[in-house]
Amino acid sequence: MPSTIERSIQFTEDACDYFEIPANILPVGDHIIFYPGENEAFFCTRSEAQRIGLEDLFLLSLLKKKDKPVAEKLIEMLFRDYQDYEKDVSKYREVKELLLKSLSC
Repeated sequence: MPSTIERSIQFTEDACDYFEIPANILPVGDHIIFYPGENEAFFCTRSEAQRIGLEDLFLLSLLKKKDKPVAEKLIEMLFRDYQDYEKDVSKYREVKELLLKSLSC
């Protein structure tokens, strides 16, 4: 059985063989969200960001059922299209707080 280092090297080489699809309009970045360990996977920052995004999506879906116009307004405050979205973290946090307050009313 290969050692942890050998597995990590192969894993890294495999990841480096990945090529980008030129027509892809989504932001570029490392597509790996887990890295191999001896007996477990290691999570990276990207996997944490995806977890937070999925939680936000779930909360927005709950708010859409409760008050669709408010949910759509919150979305518009941060997201305009795939290439035009809010990058200011403090603005995101303000909207997230509004989302949570809207759900708690």
